[in-house]
Amino acid sequence: LAVTEFQAAFFPSSSVTHSSLLVTWGHWDNTMVIRSVCSEPSTLKLHHPPLNRISCCQLVCNGQMLVSAGTVGVVSFWELINTNKQPLAYSGNVHHLRGHDGSVTCLVACKPYSIVVSGSTDGTCIIWDTNRLCYVNSLTNHEGPINCLAISPTLGDIATVCLTRRESQNRSKSSQQCLLYLWTINGRLVKQIKSDVQILSLCYTSAPEGVYINVIITGMANGTIRFLSSWDLSLLCELPCPYDSAPVLSLAVSSCSTKLYAGYSNMNVVTWIKPESDLDENG
Repeated sequence: LAVTEFQAAFFPSSSVTHSSLLVTWGHWDNTMVIRSVCSEPSTLKLHHPPLNRISCCQLVCNGQMLVSAGTVGVVSFWELINTNKQPLAYSGNVHHLRGHDGSVTCLVACKPYSIVVSGSTDGTCIIWDTNRLCYVNSLTNHEGPINCLAISPTLGDIATVCLTRRESQNRSKSSQQCLLYLWTINGRLVKQIKSDVQILSLCYTSAPEGVYINVIITGMANGTIRFLSSWDLSLLCELPCPYDSAPVLSLAVSSCSTKLYAGYSNMNVVTWIKPESDLDENG
């Protein structure tokens, strides 16, 4: 792990033929700097349009395409040449797709379903096809800007979080709350719940369907971690904060769904492990 003045994301390789990549953005010239992590590392710079400040990125297509988005609502697909046998390179092809009316706040990719979902301050999420590089569907009717989202790698369901204002009798004391939505991959709304504590991060478990029941995990602003049913968003259990109410900024689950990694605002990463003797039907 590294702490820098830039925003960064690490994308581990899922194949021995492609390199793992470290991507940084937020540079003064609005470039994305991509570094391959292999026996012969190389560096590549991609220049984003100056008026479209980069806000997030994702790697798709087995490391052969980088998806970026920014403040003008455009989602860009950059075709890369990424193999272990030659230096990292840009093919020269980029596809700019428009659909949002506001800044893009989050991007999540789902390899099994070949989609990327973008969330925006305009209160919409858009599903993009990474094979055909085209628009698929929109998730609308959110009551506020999209804060974060997650995609189930086993079912393709999509969980989205938007921010909204909770008014009190004294308007000067109005506070912010969250709405959590559950959608099918076809854009049908399944369930919607309110949360008085802001949800800052969320993810799905990816255990084999039929053997385990996968869950949605949410990282809260008060430092707790909640496990929710992926069917109806009911609360299953809650993990306490190991620190003094440090917000949970990021979550990741191991491929075997037995370890949960949580990143807190105090720059600590905690690994939660499920004992082997305590395995049950929940993923």
